[in-house]
Amino acid sequence: MERYSKYEVSSDGYNQILGNLTVNKTDSVEVRVGARNKLYRIDNKKLLCTNKVAATTVTIGKLKPKAFSSFLAEFKKTLNKQLTTNAELFYLQIPFKGCSKHKNTKAFNKISIGEYFYTIDFNSAYWQMAHKIGYITPQVYNAYINVDDYKQAKRLCFSFLSRKVSAYYSNGSKIVNCDTTPYKRAYDNVRHLLYTHLMECVKTTNGEYIEYNIDSITVNANKINAIKLYLKSVGIVFKITECKKLSTKEFISGNKIVRFAKLNILKLNK
Repeated sequence: MERYSKYEVSSDGYNQILGNLTVNKTDSVEVRVGARNKLYRIDNKKLLCTNKVAATTVTIGKLKPKAFSSFLAEFKKTLNKQLTTNAELFYLQIPFKGCSKHKNTKAFNKISIGEYFYTIDFNSAYWQMAHKIGYITPQVYNAYINVDDYKQAKRLCFSFLSRKVSAYYSNGSKIVNCDTTPYKRAYDNVRHLLYTHLMECVKTTNGEYIEYNIDSITVNANKINAIKLYLKSVGIVFKITECKKLSTKEFISGNKIVRFAKLNILKLNK
């Protein structure tokens, strides 16, 4: 049997409560954040219930739902404080124009089967960029940067910033679409700073890279030192994974077999 928190109910239970309020003509407001709904009484602003959705009932990596919810609340609290106490940070916009991923098929084809090459990954890339910008404090940053159990959670907490938030009044008097522009801008800024640093890594190779993708770049051994020097100069933590070409279409990265297939190019013009 699934467990629910004090106010958390299944979708069927949520709809039943909403239906009862309608029948009894009790004024309420439904706040929708992404796929999650919260129901309040208007007269006393009391939280009546929250529907249970997949995002909060499944494990996030190795984290149980309660641990993820606690982490998300801590992140949001820190972000709100940083935004409200720093006007420059609140209105900051980091531009980026270009592609965040590309595969150099010609370079891959030149590699002999059995030959080694290397992928350089930014550790917890979004988390590092958020700290560099100032969205999270050094205390919060240091508490999670080296904790592998939070790897996926550290990425998701930024993705959640782009969710739409709306309030629907039961009497039909109004629908309020909340302005989440500062959150969306923060999410974009984190991505754009990441892509900017990635492109600087690409520049050090003079076009002689195998591929780059969001927060990693794959190169031959003779290009590693230049990339390492750049990343260390800007204080980005990274790791290097050895790769080996297995066939004309596949290679092994660490302990995973990867297919070198064509990527859909993500272009940004902001």
